Amino acid sequence: MLSTKLRCAVAQPNTYLILLCFLLATAFASLSGCGASSSSSATEDPINEGTEAQKSELYVSLTDAEGDFLTYEVAVTNISMESENGAQVNILPRTTEVDFAQYVEVSELLTVLEAPVGRYQSLSLSLDFSDSFITVQGENGEAIEAQVQDLDGDPLTQTQIEIEFSERDGFVIAPGVPAHITLDFDLDASNTIVIDGESATVTVAPVLVADTIFEESKPIELKGLLRQVDELTNSFSMAIRPFRVRSEQGYGFAKVFTDENTHFEIDGAAVDNEEGISALAGLTAGSAVMTEGQWNREDRRYIATHVFAGTSVPWSQADIVRGIVVSRENNLLNLKGAVLQLEEGEFSYRQSFSVSISELTQVLTYEGRELTIADLSVGSALFATGEIGEDGVLDAGEGLIRVLPSRFSGTVVSTSPLVVDLQTLNARRPKAYDFSGTGTSAETDADPDAYEVFSATIDTSDLLINDPIRARGYVNAFGAAPEDFNATTLINVADIRGHLVVNFEPESEMRVLSANAEGLVLNLEAAAGRHHIVRAGTAVDLKANSASVAVVPNGERGLYTIWSQHRIEVHHSFESFTARISTALESNREIVRFDAHGYYDGEENSFASKQMRIMIK
Repeated sequence: MLSTKLRCAVAQPNTYLILLCFLLATAFASLSGCGASSSSSATEDPINEGTEAQKSELYVSLTDAEGDFLTYEVAVTNISMESENGAQVNILPRTTEVDFAQYVEVSELLTVLEAPVGRYQSLSLSLDFSDSFITVQGENGEAIEAQVQDLDGDPLTQTQIEIEFSERDGFVIAPGVPAHITLDFDLDASNTIVIDGESATVTVAPVLVADTIFEESKPIELKGLLRQVDELTNSFSMAIRPFRVRSEQGYGFAKVFTDENTHFEIDGAAVDNEEGISALAGLTAGSAVMTEGQWNREDRRYIATHVFAGTSVPWSQADIVRGIVVSRENNLLNLKGAVLQLEEGEFSYRQSFSVSISELTQVLTYEGRELTIADLSVGSALFATGEIGEDGVLDAGEGLIRVLPSRFSGTVVSTSPLVVDLQTLNARRPKAYDFSGTGTSAETDADPDAYEVFSATIDTSDLLINDPIRARGYVNAFGAAPEDFNATTLINVADIRGHLVVNFEPESEMRVLSANAEGLVLNLEAAAGRHHIVRAGTAVDLKANSASVAVVPNGERGLYTIWSQHRIEVHHSFESFTARISTALESNREIVRFDAHGYYDGEENSFASKQMRIMIK
């Protein structure tokens, strides 16, 4: 068993606090404490010592950038923080498992705790990889369980971590002001995957961004149990039960506000907005609640766009399965990447799973629109409730299936009608699907090389052939294609923020052609493995079009980090960043990897970024 101790330093004040340690991500993912006022006893959700005047609420959410992972589950065993006056705050109630691969499209509110105000100088935690479950996606969309190692090639198991914040910046919790942090664990930037046949190895060099200003925030999910409803303020409080936690206490309480745009569904039925809070008040305390919403920066509060309660919450009182339909045979749905949760709370991951349906199955969209079983087709993302039979099939014949919005990425083949060459459908490669039966005849079954897209509300006149696009919506009904997909949103990802990744050959020379205050020029001829820009799941191979790419600063200040021998150096000046890189090159140091988030200009072959990282041996 390998045991390591890692110290990370954040050198300067910043708005996006970059902590290049995966373990910090997991730590915050497992924060626990007490939130808003409660009638429950302190033993249910204990708070730290001190008076209320000395504490402020801290909301912590988790998200991640898209990668080729189907699962990425690890466990945190201990966590504490230390303030600059030496006070210790223990904030982990128990070992908590986190699957980071489930948070690409959304963030999840992990905890709300009453934290003592002040400046925190360090964080200490222990993480256990020994029972981690990490699977990657093979060429045909199949799940391959991966072995995990560190940069030295050693197995990554028990790890003790100490994070130090700088004296000037620190981690500050101000009196009387609710604070909110979204921790963005970038799976694509943090891991190098090597697949060899039916085996895979993942080398971890983690990247995490702690976002406190939410310029590009995702929807935030919140799961838990209903506590109190306040009809006068159109709000309610919940006991948080994040991830797969259902019964354990200690993760705090959150207050949820609603407004005229909030959609309510309670006990399987949509409720008018005006009656939503009253209907919620009619439920008993402890009823299951699941919400989606946004953090309002101005008012410092969480506002729900969707509220599901009672039996509308999939895990409330039945066995459930979540997955993607990869084929359909009459009334049997075959799923891939299924997560199964039994009514008593047990979870398991299944590479494949089947769900049986009938005309009595209730089918609803995420927005509460009623569907029929004909709408369940290849590519549908869904929750299904029912009972597991002796044959291992979930019988949803009298259960509920909730169809979630699907998403695809690809390139434009034709603009009128809109036809796309699929790269992924619900993050799975097209080879994972059997589209038999999706069309009105075998000749019109969905074709991933010519996937036909319909939208009654989206203007596609500006699209060009070979444009990379991403769409969100629902697959067409089974047996009804063409079209294959009904899009509700569509974006041309050529103009959106992307992720540049370049890995270098171990024996290559001249990996950086120049480094100065004007920019970095990367030598793509020395690149190996990854040399791509990924935008919304759509990848562009830079090496196929050019021998080099220029990376330039986007603005006067940014977050530029150098990762070397478990030491993290943070710069806000691009000039000082490139000066340090030049010094490393003059000392014959080896550049292993470069990645950045920003915007690509194909005509200039340049990438403008204010967030870069370079790894040097």
